[in-house]
Amino acid sequence: MKYSKIAIAVSATVLLNGCLEVEDKNNSEVVNALQQQNEILSEQDQKKSVTVRGLIVNSRDSEPVSSAKITVKTGVETIAEGIVGADGKFSISDLPSNSDLDLIVTSDSDEFMSRAFFFNTEFSEGSNNQQDIGILGVSEAVDVSFTVLNGADNTPVTDLVFKADSSSPSYSGVSSSTFEYLHLSTFDEVNGIYNMTLPRYIDVAATASLDVNKDGEPDYVLESLPFSSGNNITFFSANEGGANEIYLLTADDAAPEEVEYRVALVDEFGDPLLGATVLVNDQYNDDVSATYDAEAGEYVISAAFVQSLSIQIPAFSVGEINYQSASINIGEQNDGRLSVYYSGAADYASYYVSSDTESLSFAIQPQEIVNNVSELEAVLVSEPSKMDSSWNVFYSQSVAVEVSDVTLTNLDAFTVTKGNASTDDLVLAGTTSIVGGIDMAVSVALSKNDTRLTVSPDSLLVAGDSYQYTVGTIEVVATGQTIDLASDSKQFTVPANEEAVFDIAQVRLDNNNYTTNGNAITAQNTAGEASTPFDYDRNVYLVLPSTVNSLQSFTMRRVSIVEDGSSALSTETYNLVENGNVQLNSSALVALAQNETLYTDNINFSIYDGMNLPDVAKAYMRQMYIYLSDSTSSNENSATFEYAYETKSGDVVTGNIKLNVE
Repeated sequence: MKYSKIAIAVSATVLLNGCLEVEDKNNSEVVNALQQQNEILSEQDQKKSVTVRGLIVNSRDSEPVSSAKITVKTGVETIAEGIVGADGKFSISDLPSNSDLDLIVTSDSDEFMSRAFFFNTEFSEGSNNQQDIGILGVSEAVDVSFTVLNGADNTPVTDLVFKADSSSPSYSGVSSSTFEYLHLSTFDEVNGIYNMTLPRYIDVAATASLDVNKDGEPDYVLESLPFSSGNNITFFSANEGGANEIYLLTADDAAPEEVEYRVALVDEFGDPLLGATVLVNDQYNDDVSATYDAEAGEYVISAAFVQSLSIQIPAFSVGEINYQSASINIGEQNDGRLSVYYSGAADYASYYVSSDTESLSFAIQPQEIVNNVSELEAVLVSEPSKMDSSWNVFYSQSVAVEVSDVTLTNLDAFTVTKGNASTDDLVLAGTTSIVGGIDMAVSVALSKNDTRLTVSPDSLLVAGDSYQYTVGTIEVVATGQTIDLASDSKQFTVPANEEAVFDIAQVRLDNNNYTTNGNAITAQNTAGEASTPFDYDRNVYLVLPSTVNSLQSFTMRRVSIVEDGSSALSTETYNLVENGNVQLNSSALVALAQNETLYTDNINFSIYDGMNLPDVAKAYMRQMYIYLSDSTSSNENSATFEYAYETKSGDVVTGNIKLNVE
């Protein structure tokens, strides 16, 4: 397969403070006793500390470095600095217990590059408990260069930015401080190259976004799969330099490649079979059909190839012989070859071919259908269309399907029925019923000798929600037999709306205690009975809106809390979005009175009913494992965070935010 090319040459520990959660909010004596106990435990927690020790070595030979200076930070606050390690050894006292910290190692003599280490201090019951954080590697610097050329005219491509991260993450994941310590490339306009300074003996990858104009779509397309991830280009082990060469396509030149496929359909004697339909139907090819080359005895079809392709041969007849549906499936491999395997053929075949060709030839013998003997199969179950979510199933024989036997279910949607909503339902007053799964209206159509079933939703699907297509009972036309296959279903997720704008101000803190500002959120249940929740300490949750799906990464680090008006250092890192994927399960918010009975059925996600937030089908929760009551005008309860997030178009935003508990 031929491409125009752009050449690139390379010259938490959980914060358990012992606070107990009060379940009986109407027993004031129990509440008061537990509140007093929580206050005592919180005071004790502030006296706990850790002494950290370790060894700094040169990553070249694992020998201790001769000099090193160490600075320790918690959030934006420096809590230890100017510490000199002798023969690589260091010991730092009076560090806070149960905290996420940054340790930055530097050299005044330029013996090695500065490097950040993120670690978690252990839970401590006393003062200066010992903690060994092990061996920390540092390295001298090395300069590397990247030459990026436009394949059309060999002029330098100047608008990329390469980033590399040599910091060492803690077990709790990437820190929000990571962006402060990134290595960035600079472009040398005189020589037309990108320059970076990296640690020579620490393995790092250099990554650049191919979405230069930040519109969510790549402006360059990378051909070699091992070097790409989404909209990024990555040089692995960039610190080693070398003479690697990879290829890019500019987006304007990267239209799907047309490839010629030649299919010889033969019977058991090797004689050609005429009268079949050979086609390709996917998001790049809309029912592209083959023509028959009588001289060569082959069906010839030209179709766009993008990573994978399936050539479909619907069931057909030659004289008195019926043949079942078959397919030839082709996929691009990381090593540049193409994998090929047959489905529905008389003999199974699986092999590899070179991709460096403009024409591919195949020979396939379809399987004969013997009535009352041949079993019905789903030869191909497609992925739903990215354009309209329609879905195709190819069967091995002609079938008949009723629309009532096909369902499309929104797995994330649910129906809420409250006890005072109607006198005609079975939900009693004082009870709310939540039932998961909502079926969507669909249309069905059969084509290609009634072997291809196409199912289309009658309305737009919700971005970011998960759905499932299911085909129930179908009839085999040749025999009249009805069958319910297990294989003709597909679960999928509609891509999230990446154009949605995330706003850090939408992040909330809530303790799910049915009160806000000390007062009941919902005054009475659906039976008209007064709700009297007590504003007591409960586990606090970070609540994130669904717009976090528009982010590539998002980290928050708690740096302090205010508990009942008293401020205390309290650090923990929360990695909320990584590589474009939200790291939390979605939950639903439905505000109910504390004394409402909740009945659920077919629900596979959590439902929170005591938060001061609007009802919403999808939000994301992160337990903080700190126990606080509502923040009021006379009694503050809050947490302060550092945050850093990157949008999928490459914009990086950092800052600080204080959130009150609701």
